[in-house]
Amino acid sequence: MFNVKSPILCRGASMALGTAMLVVTTTAMVAEAQSGRVIARGDRGVVAGVSGAEARAARARGCTPVAEGQACGSSAGIIGDDGAIAGRASVSEFGEDGSFDREAGALLLTPNGEAVRSLDSEINPDGSGDRSIDGYAEFESGSAERASLISVDESGNVVRSGETAGAGNLGALSTEGGGTYSDDAGLDYARESEAAFAGDNGAVYADRETAYDQDAGFALESSVGGAASNENGSVQGQSNSSFNKDDGYAVERGVTVENSEGGTLDASLSYDADVGLDRDVVCTNANGETVACVN
Repeated sequence: MFNVKSPILCRGASMALGTAMLVVTTTAMVAEAQSGRVIARGDRGVVAGVSGAEARAARARGCTPVAEGQACGSSAGIIGDDGAIAGRASVSEFGEDGSFDREAGALLLTPNGEAVRSLDSEINPDGSGDRSIDGYAEFESGSAERASLISVDESGNVVRSGETAGAGNLGALSTEGGGTYSDDAGLDYARESEAAFAGDNGAVYADRETAYDQDAGFALESSVGGAASNENGSVQGQSNSSFNKDDGYAVERGVTVENSEGGTLDASLSYDADVGLDRDVVCTNANGETVACVN
């Protein structure tokens, strides 16, 4: 029934699934307890479980000494009466030298789909380190994926990247970008996003790109449009805009409306620093003849 398909997330998913399986073991103990709950405490942690009419749940946490530091872990899981399983788990290691490592995972399995998330962090004694997050979800109504990475070196320079993507019954969305920072070069980043959605009566889309660096400054490119129609007519429009340090702001917008009889209205607007503002409106009848536009 279930298929955890992403190799990248196997470790985090395994941790979370192991947590959920702990529910089965713990609830076997619970079944023998008249109160429906069980709690076990020790010098290094605690485990608790509960069983109800509609779900079974378990939770555990604790710490233990390791070579040159201490390791701590926590987990929780639940199983519903419909067979759905949810679990999360994390393991952290604290070094005596100030280092820190953490791995965490979360998992949701249902009859209609699955979702997995994994996090991995490593911080060194000098402050450098990496943090990555990966995840995906896939259900009957659509799917989504996400990945991001942040790295810091011993000098404090930062590199960041990430991307997301999703698709559903009505459309899709995606983003991708990254950036760097250093004391010498300052901030530098770029990002791009796209979206498109469609319904029974129309569709819309949007594209956007942004960037920044110390020399060129901030820059923007954007395009948005859409169209819709019904028995009374149709409308479609588009807007393009841009900005950068050299050329300033520029925009072009246009819209076309057509009624059920075939008459149209076309309106446009444009602006840039050299030409200034320009506007135009043209109306035609069903025969294609230009006529006066009526407010």
